Amino acid sequence: MKNFILFIGVLTSLGLLSNLDLFNDKILYSSDSEDYLETSERILFVSRIAGQEELCSVKPDGSSLKQLTKKESRSEYQPHFSKDNRYITFNTYRYGGWKLAKATSDLRSVNKLIKNSVGYEYDASWSNNGNYIAYIGFDAGRSGKRQVFITDTKGINPKNITKNYKQFSHYAPVFSKDDKMIYCYAVSENGSYDLFSMNIDGSNRKNISNTATSFEFAPSISPDNSKLAYLNFNEVHNNIDVLVLDLKTNKIVNLTAKANLKSPLCNWESPFFAYAVDWSPDGKTLVFNSDADGDLDIYTIKSDGTVLKKITNNDWDDAQPNWSN
Repeated sequence: MKNFILFIGVLTSLGLLSNLDLFNDKILYSSDSEDYLETSERILFVSRIAGQEELCSVKPDGSSLKQLTKKESRSEYQPHFSKDNRYITFNTYRYGGWKLAKATSDLRSVNKLIKNSVGYEYDASWSNNGNYIAYIGFDAGRSGKRQVFITDTKGINPKNITKNYKQFSHYAPVFSKDDKMIYCYAVSENGSYDLFSMNIDGSNRKNISNTATSFEFAPSISPDNSKLAYLNFNEVHNNIDVLVLDLKTNKIVNLTAKANLKSPLCNWESPFFAYAVDWSPDGKTLVFNSDADGDLDIYTIKSDGTVLKKITNNDWDDAQPNWSN
């Protein structure tokens, strides 16, 4: 045993250990302070940079792109910062089946989030008080519908808050800034994907978009809790646009209407799985992804619809952006 430990120590000192898959929860990490997610404003996203989906980060101006994971499982998906930026959650196959992982934002520690999970888990997001995580879980192993669950940050005693609507699948839950509401999207009675709001116990569930001619998905609440950004897929025009709903006036603004981003649905695991939109901490900019040029890239746009910028530009898909807080 002593010889084995000595051997590992020699490999480490020579820099040869990094390519050996001896530890399941190894994550690539640079100790350079520029790469420390908690102290540097970053956008997390998923990229097919290595032939499968890996977690990456980039600065909002498109500089300092870093690959954070490297073939730890089938793929890594759906990264989300905690509200204090001390942790991230993501979807992974590290634990057998699609499960949620929770990592420190220095990326040195990774653990399974839901301790006694029985089915697949997706789409984790954090409450603003830091006490809870909402996520999507199957209500009957892999064969049921996707439902919204809420758990504490230790992953103990998750509660299914949409069990009264088990005939419909739900996706991408997010907390309102006062933690009193959950927004998500779900399959509606008209067969399309619509936006829904509900209390955090699942009561008072409402369809807040209710359109049969387009699909609304990927909701994100503004920092001042007054607006809901989301993506809209118009099948007739073959566009995925960034829309913003004023929750007080119900006025809707299409931020990308003039950009004419022809963006057919990317054929990932499920409809809309690849797409996301999120707000900057100051509420002045949004980040989203589009395959307007033939593959998915990350874009930013000002909240008034001006200054559209592509911040990744490569030959593979970049998806599911999430802005640090």
